Amino acid sequence: MDISVVIPCYNHGNVLRRAVMSVVAQSVDSREIVIVDDGSTDKTLKKAVTYANKFKNVEITVIRTRNRGLSCARNLGISAARGEFILPLDADDWIEPHTLEKMREVLAGDCEAVAVAASMVRFGRNDGRVWSPPPYSREIETERNVIPYCSMFRRASWSEVGGYRAEMFGYEDWEFWISLGEVGSIRQIPDVLLHYNSSDSGLLAASVKHDLELRARIIRLHPKIYGSECKGIAERIVDGKGIDPGELLNAPHKILSNSRIAWLYSRSLVLQPEIL
Repeated sequence: MDISVVIPCYNHGNVLRRAVMSVVAQSVDSREIVIVDDGSTDKTLKKAVTYANKFKNVEITVIRTRNRGLSCARNLGISAARGEFILPLDADDWIEPHTLEKMREVLAGDCEAVAVAASMVRFGRNDGRVWSPPPYSREIETERNVIPYCSMFRRASWSEVGGYRAEMFGYEDWEFWISLGEVGSIRQIPDVLLHYNSSDSGLLAASVKHDLELRARIIRLHPKIYGSECKGIAERIVDGKGIDPGELLNAPHKILSNSRIAWLYSRSLVLQPEIL
């Protein structure tokens, strides 16, 4: 088994089939699907089991767990996976037929690469807009996330960095790419391979609401990268002690000065105390 596609699903049973079918239709044979029902209250489990029994040309494993969030669901699925290469895929997204083949080719031919990213096209909000990741830079990645979540990585590298962090209730991908960047390089290919749901009801939209705290959590997990001053600011943010937006603008690292609150403050908008 070369490739495992891990699909966490929380109450997205109505669109799960599209994601599963996009993996079933892949141009490579040596692949499996691991569906993790993260405590859904809809018909996710029933549908996942139906697909596992229906599609005989690809092995589908279904795991049911209590709701613990995306990081834990992905880690659980990867722990059960058998593939050398892992591709995370959200239940409301889908991939092009040659995705696994093209990504595996990059990793198999480059022993220094721990992951490979591709371009994506949005649907839902900003329908049809294509986004391509820039050439990988470890410095830029510590400032802002430029790597799509649906990028293939080595299972061994996932294990080496400790997987996705459970304390990240958003931006878990960003923190994971920062961790992977400490053990190897991340490659890019220009092909548009991911169809990404950019609706406001998605997980990313929910993460933006907690932007500053999530950035602070990343800093606390990587103190050597961000330094003691940033770590001190991060501790105050996570502990709920509040922060002056002006301090964010003057922070020693762009992960804080690029935050949403700093951006709003820089444009002299009136901030409500409760969002701090």
